[in-house]
Amino acid sequence: MLYKNVIKKLIDKILDNDINEAPFTIISLENNLSKELEINLKGEPLKVKLLGRLDRIEEKDGVLRIIDYKTGQLKKPKQQAKETMEEHMDRIFEDIDYKEHFQQLFYAFVYLDSGDDKDLVIGVYPIRDLSSGIYWFEEEPIVKEKTLLFENKLKGLLEKIFDSATPFTQTDEIERCKYCDYKSICYRD
Repeated sequence: MLYKNVIKKLIDKILDNDINEAPFTIISLENNLSKELEINLKGEPLKVKLLGRLDRIEEKDGVLRIIDYKTGQLKKPKQQAKETMEEHMDRIFEDIDYKEHFQQLFYAFVYLDSGDDKDLVIGVYPIRDLSSGIYWFEEEPIVKEKTLLFENKLKGLLEKIFDSATPFTQTDEIERCKYCDYKSICYRD
C-alpha cells in the first residue's frame, strides 16, 4: 500500500510537470533500439551490436527529445566553458561523474541512425528531484560533429574491450564496486 501511494504521488508530479511543458507529443515509451557498429580488431572488421532502451521519446516545437528517468542520484556536470568538444568527449569517456551524459549520447547515437533527421536534445528526469523537472545536458540540439566524436571514442573503447591482449583488471576505485552487479565475479563483495 505504501509503494502504491508513493508511485501515485510520483506519477501525479510527473503529470503536473508535463502539463507545464505542454504541448508536446510522446513518440514512444520504453523503445528498444539497436545498431551495428563495425570496429577494427587487429586489422579485421568486427561488427558489434549496440542495444538501448529509451524511456521516453517526445517531440516539442519540432525538436525530438530523448528523456531517461533516473531513480538514483544524479550528478549534473556540464561542458566547462574553456573546454573544447574533444576535451569534453574525453571527460565523458573517462570521468564516472559523466556516466549519465555518456548514456544519453549513446542513446542519441543509436537513435540518430533510425533515419529521423530532426534536431535532437537529450535529458534526464531525476525521480528523486521531480520538482526540478528535466535536466537537459545541452541547451542546443546535438550536432553531427559531436556524434562523430562519440562514435570514434566508442569504437576505440570497444576495440580495447574486444582486444584479447588487453587484460581485464579490478578497478582501484573501490567505491565503484559498491553497486556493481558483477562484484561477486571478481570477489569484491
